[in-house]
Amino acid sequence: DLKLEGYDYMRKWFQNIDNRWACVFYIVSFFVLAFLYGKTLGFGYIWDDDELFVYNPSLVNASSLNWHLIARPVLVDTSYFRPLVFLSWFLEFQWFGLYPAISHFINISVFYLTVLLLFHLLRHVFKGRKYVNEVSALSALIYLCHPMNVEAVAWVAGRFDVFATFFLLLAFYGFLAIPNNIIRISWVAIAYVGALGSKEIGILFLPAVFCFWVLSRHADDEPWSVVFKSFFQQNIVLLSVVFILTIAYLFVRNYYANGMNHIALTWDYVRNYYIENQIPVVSLKEYILRTILPFYDLGVFLPIEYFAQLPNKIISWIVFVLLVCVSVWSMHNRKAIIFAVFGYIIMISLVIYIVPITIANNVVQDRFLLSALPFYTVILAYAMFYLAECTSKIYTAAISGLLYILFISLVTLQLVPIWHDEMKFWYSVSYYQEKYNHEPHVMYLRSLMAYDAPREMVEDFISKERASIKETGAFRPLVFILYGQYLVNKRDPKGLDYLKEYKDLISELGDKYRADGFSKSQVYAIYYSYALGLLTMEKNIEEASRIYEAGRKYMPYENAENLSLDIMLKLLQNKNIEAKELFNELIKMKNLDREGFIKNMNDIIRDNCKANNLDIPVCLPNFDIRQLENK
Repeated sequence: DLKLEGYDYMRKWFQNIDNRWACVFYIVSFFVLAFLYGKTLGFGYIWDDDELFVYNPSLVNASSLNWHLIARPVLVDTSYFRPLVFLSWFLEFQWFGLYPAISHFINISVFYLTVLLLFHLLRHVFKGRKYVNEVSALSALIYLCHPMNVEAVAWVAGRFDVFATFFLLLAFYGFLAIPNNIIRISWVAIAYVGALGSKEIGILFLPAVFCFWVLSRHADDEPWSVVFKSFFQQNIVLLSVVFILTIAYLFVRNYYANGMNHIALTWDYVRNYYIENQIPVVSLKEYILRTILPFYDLGVFLPIEYFAQLPNKIISWIVFVLLVCVSVWSMHNRKAIIFAVFGYIIMISLVIYIVPITIANNVVQDRFLLSALPFYTVILAYAMFYLAECTSKIYTAAISGLLYILFISLVTLQLVPIWHDEMKFWYSVSYYQEKYNHEPHVMYLRSLMAYDAPREMVEDFISKERASIKETGAFRPLVFILYGQYLVNKRDPKGLDYLKEYKDLISELGDKYRADGFSKSQVYAIYYSYALGLLTMEKNIEEASRIYEAGRKYMPYENAENLSLDIMLKLLQNKNIEAKELFNELIKMKNLDREGFIKNMNDIIRDNCKANNLDIPVCLPNFDIRQLENK
């Protein structure tokens, strides 16, 4: 009897056309996702992944969870506050260890849930319309296949945007679709906190959900006042809860994240970004263009100075004026679709340089569109409904939508492999960047070093850099800092000359080093590599120790390389108790090439003992650094 009742319930459930469409969409979207992004399960960690957790062992090696571990600024010298994503990494590394496949699986899984949410959200926004299931499915598939999502989904550090977008859509759907007030308030509150804890764009929830409210409840030609008033009258308690949570978030963020913003809105910023380069207008135009034509200017880095040219400024202002005209006309004629445009602009408002931000001097960044594209799919849904109404058939709209999906999927398939590993990524970035400034990207040199590429490739990079300096006069210090590090690692004394020059420059600059374009991490790298070179090549223990200690104030975090150098210096200065403590800290690190580190340290210690004729315990013939391990 129970089996018959269960079968009868499933049969009736599946007879509902909406449920059948949901099942079909779940299956189709899963296979499309697997086709486009399944290969990312074999990708590695790249770019900011290194600084966030790979070479920053606090998350990977922490034995217990504490608030400061997940509430720290995302990167050194920033105010980005994203504890929920750091919590997800902490739990991931505790349960599974540092495995890229797991990290990528979490990213694409949450993205898949986001696509499913968008499908249901679109069905709610357009409920009652003919062909609502077909159009919602096509629109959500466009979102799934859109190339501008690749950066966020295929890159582990893109989890900030993936999580924030998921929780925002979860909150949007709960706000609009859940009838029970208690469940609705609880649902939205939890989702809103999740969005705030994932990325700063969470704070855009209220203006964005207002746009969705209008889209789902306003009938064309109806006065705006009716739907505007209903938003506040019907949601007064929920809006109050959201307001309280927002105030609490701002207070906590200000306290734990080095203030509200790490860049001040100064007159210099206004003059440079607003007046001279007009970056908010240029950036807005670039985001719109990359959204509609996602094959345009493919590449991760799009330098501001090459987009803030007069012809592009003129085009950008034309686009802006057209946008204003369309907005005024739509508001006057009471066309609800304009709130999809408003929602799109709202979701990128924090990244078009209206407020001071740092995105490596780029005019746009693809991952920031992940949370704006749902509104773009609403616009496309309107277009498909219009085509279906004009022809009285869904076929024209369906074929148009499927052709667009095919087109953008081909672009996405080209972009996803770029994120495979550091070498492929920085090679691709460098290739695209050279279109603008005719210079290979600095980080491509770092990837050559990391992958121990043939020396000829490194020297070829440096030769091109020197030729570029002669031609343009533009000098990039980081290139030669990295080159100095490379030479030190190859035990070439020329590396010490490069690094000493920059170390002396930093000493002269003092705390003003940032004004000359150096980051804290780069400054520390100069001191670390110079100290390592003194120890390995000149066997100058005293000077290496002095340089290393001078550079410690710039150290962004403790990692295996820092600890190993510190251990060697302390052992060679006969500070064995301190060295033992550091060594036992080192070997606790997960994902460490333990034997490689131990062999390298033993070799360097023996070389220094011999060169300096030292008579200390570590210089005994039978000494092995493994003897420091606590048994």
